Amino acid sequence: MKKSIRIILFVMAGLFVNVVALVLIGFIILQGCFNNIFRRSVYDENSVSMKYEDVEWKYKRELISFESGENTLQGYYYGLEESKGLVVISHGLSCGAAIYFTETVYFLEHGYEVFAYDSTGCHNSEGDNCVGLVQSALDLDAALTYIESDDRFDDLPVFLYGHSWGGYAVTAVHNFDHDVQAAVSVAGYSEPMEKIDEWGESIIWKLYALEKPLVIMQQKQIFGDKYNMTAVDGINNTDIPILIIHGTKDEIIPFDGSSIIAHKDEITNPNVEYRVYDKDGKNNHGDMYLNYDAVPAYEERYKYYVEHLVTRDYDVVNQFPLIDKIFNDESLNKGEMIKKAIDLLSNLTNYMTVASENRFDNTRIAKLDLVQISDYDALLLIITNQAKVETKQIRIPKMGFKEFKKVIDAFD
Repeated sequence: MKKSIRIILFVMAGLFVNVVALVLIGFIILQGCFNNIFRRSVYDENSVSMKYEDVEWKYKRELISFESGENTLQGYYYGLEESKGLVVISHGLSCGAAIYFTETVYFLEHGYEVFAYDSTGCHNSEGDNCVGLVQSALDLDAALTYIESDDRFDDLPVFLYGHSWGGYAVTAVHNFDHDVQAAVSVAGYSEPMEKIDEWGESIIWKLYALEKPLVIMQQKQIFGDKYNMTAVDGINNTDIPILIIHGTKDEIIPFDGSSIIAHKDEITNPNVEYRVYDKDGKNNHGDMYLNYDAVPAYEERYKYYVEHLVTRDYDVVNQFPLIDKIFNDESLNKGEMIKKAIDLLSNLTNYMTVASENRFDNTRIAKLDLVQISDYDALLLIITNQAKVETKQIRIPKMGFKEFKKVIDAFD
């Protein structure tokens, strides 16, 4: 009998050790995945998205620093002489304010000043990592606290705009006390723990049920009693207008899962509106921003661009090189025009026209042309005396496309 009991106890102890080991292994796997999800976000200098340098001639930017917890965050204030209000932008996870600069310009062009910032652990802000899902709301709370402390913003109505991580922030932040007029939440989640549960179940499947108590303990250790601060509670804590936008095929924040819109029945704020994107190609996590109506226009411009090159390739060989034409034009100050030509091609196109005193190398430009492809962009076509075509996409300078093209035509 005693022997049987010892065997049973031994088996139970073995099972217990195995379960504990399994739980620890699962927790280690989860932590590795979560560390990757919340890793520090670094800005890609090679990004082809719109940058502030593209429009700095038009909009002034002030760099502002403010505190969020133990970290100093980098803010960006874009002011206007006449303003309808101040839009505060809260960006998505693994991003930064720069990734949402297109939206920044949109608001500026529609008469709103903008206050954007890099959240904890993102781009130019401090922080070893992004901490967790609640952090975006804490950072927005810190940003609004700073704005409310700065006299220049006293008479400006404040509006919030956020996507994903930021979509949660612009709703959950109403659990704090701030004077905000309206908010737009795009593809946001409602409950941080619900989203963490989705990740956990997708990573280690049913084993996550054993891990969840440890995950909750960890989240409480990080965020205290705010570890599961919800967007729905924030929305219901205010009566301001809030627009909730979500795509039906969102693969990051599932429409019928952790999304705010999935908790629609729990929302009591009478001024909440919902916009559902269900059209393929505009119903995922971020593609609702895409404007497919613009595609035909871009296709026409591309077609023109290609045809423009093809029809000219055979003619340019017999044309005078650009530099020779400048020298033969007696009405021009040769030194000044050559310097301007060098500066133009060097500074605006990154192509180097090499000059050494009065002697040029063997590279000769036969034709220059400029094709506008958007409100901000143009393609500079550089055709050499060997009928070789080089292109460079450039930003249209402050003078505008028409005046810029006149400069190009003067050299052509």
